[in-house]
Amino acid sequence: KVSSPLPSKQHHAATTTTNTAFVSNHQNPRRATQNDALPPVEIVKLCSPITTPSGVRCYSSKVGGISSADESDYLKTLQKAQLASMVSSSSSSNKNDKSTTTTESIASQSPEMYKLSSPQPDYVTVEKGQRIVAFGDVHGDIRALREFLVLAQVLDPESTLEDPKWSGEDTICIQCGDVLDRGDDELACYRLLASLSRQASEAGGSLTCLYGNHEVLNAAGLFQYANAGGNAEYEREIGALLDTSLGTNRWRLEYAGNQPSRWAAMEPGGLLAEPLLANMKVSIVVGRSVFVHAGLTADHIKQYGGIEGMNQEARDWILENHHGDYNNIG
Repeated sequence: KVSSPLPSKQHHAATTTTNTAFVSNHQNPRRATQNDALPPVEIVKLCSPITTPSGVRCYSSKVGGISSADESDYLKTLQKAQLASMVSSSSSSNKNDKSTTTTESIASQSPEMYKLSSPQPDYVTVEKGQRIVAFGDVHGDIRALREFLVLAQVLDPESTLEDPKWSGEDTICIQCGDVLDRGDDELACYRLLASLSRQASEAGGSLTCLYGNHEVLNAAGLFQYANAGGNAEYEREIGALLDTSLGTNRWRLEYAGNQPSRWAAMEPGGLLAEPLLANMKVSIVVGRSVFVHAGLTADHIKQYGGIEGMNQEARDWILENHHGDYNNIG
């Protein structure tokens, strides 16, 4: 149930961390396991606003500078702005210059790489002879995903994972959730699906991704089903690049040692909320078939105002952060 109260960062961190230090946040202290490994906070004195490469202007909310309590919000704004500027920064680089390798790597993992096409309507009409392909749990297995998509004739077998080619023409393809957890290549799977979804729309077909319980678990910061290889992928593709582009690792503090790279990507209002998660659905009706992860009951339909209301509520929820909304209960 996407609208059910989910544990806030503060509550989850308090139950999963040990040997912690506190970072003051007015009445809601947050635990930080990485505090000892980071240099002391130097108060940033702002006489004028900082303008990031993408044009976002960041102001201090305190007279004279940014306090430690405001630092994470400041870094969050800067973090998103920096990611938004990665593609344009890379396009001006000399690709033959080895010194641009880091910039090119950052651009290759820009949020645009994860952008799903605009969502299909909640009710899709099927034309005569139009193919429908549906598949479920991927769980970070990029090899199995590629094999299936080729078998389903929606991925050109001659294309590569770096440059996949949609071959499904007007096929309607539905991925029924649980791309995340258990495997080593979760982000790679989403990059593949996102690329094909954009190409499918241009070809008159579609590729729609649905939420599974593992997407919601990750949004809530519950990573008990993630494995070491998957966490390393987030660290490599997102965390290390953010450290480099921001010139600091202090953005990690607010995640209290709970897989900051993964959580920064998947949380509501996070780095992949707008390009990826907000374009996913809870359920979709294609012709006379209803597609959903795990199940759908009459009570669900009544409670959430039909499939349209269910999808809209999920979209609204994932686009906005909910820090402390549930009074630290979950």
